[in-house]
Amino acid sequence: MTVLITGANRGLGLALVKEALANNEQVIATYRQDSGELSTITDPSLITFTCDVAEDSSVEQLANHIKARGLPIDVLINNAGVLIGREQGLLDVSMEVCLQAFNVNTLGPLRMVQAIYPLMTTSAEKCIINISSESASLTNAYAKDFPYGLSKVALNMVTEKVYSECKDENVVVYSVHPGWMHTDMGGEQAPLNPHEVASAIFTNFVIDKPAVGASRFFNYKGEVLSF
Repeated sequence: MTVLITGANRGLGLALVKEALANNEQVIATYRQDSGELSTITDPSLITFTCDVAEDSSVEQLANHIKARGLPIDVLINNAGVLIGREQGLLDVSMEVCLQAFNVNTLGPLRMVQAIYPLMTTSAEKCIINISSESASLTNAYAKDFPYGLSKVALNMVTEKVYSECKDENVVVYSVHPGWMHTDMGGEQAPLNPHEVASAIFTNFVIDKPAVGASRFFNYKGEVLSF
């Protein structure tokens, strides 16, 4: 099985790479600029590429590289994302920052699915995982955090739209909230270890795929979340 992971140079993305390799999968890992710890992994099952999910041309180039190598994709994990403008409230939220978050967190995964899905057609177990957030829950909305929350709500709609269009082609599509993790994005006070979260995501959504019913929004444990 070949697993493609974006934003894989640190945090949850890097942990997902290590988890997939530990499960003896072929892994394609992407990063925007700095490869970070990825450059120290010598496993021959790992291939790395630069890719900026916010740029059409970069995503298209990635797809062309993968196609040229003849690598069919089984699992796409859209992990790359940004957390910006978190403390901006109603009266000071920047529209520009919202658009930046939307371009990466929402359109980035959509670009990836659009470019990579044609490379998944031969897979018997097509799986797309969009790393979302509890901040996307309309039921449990909270103050501030406009750019991130709005972009993740829209990402959940990407999940729904992709599944609705492709469900007859033996594909599962999930939005997954990974929890508050001790990463560069989550901060030092976060309670969750990204490696434990990565292991749970891989087990619950790649190996033991939950049935896609009325909801496709889960936490990393495989529990259904409210939209």
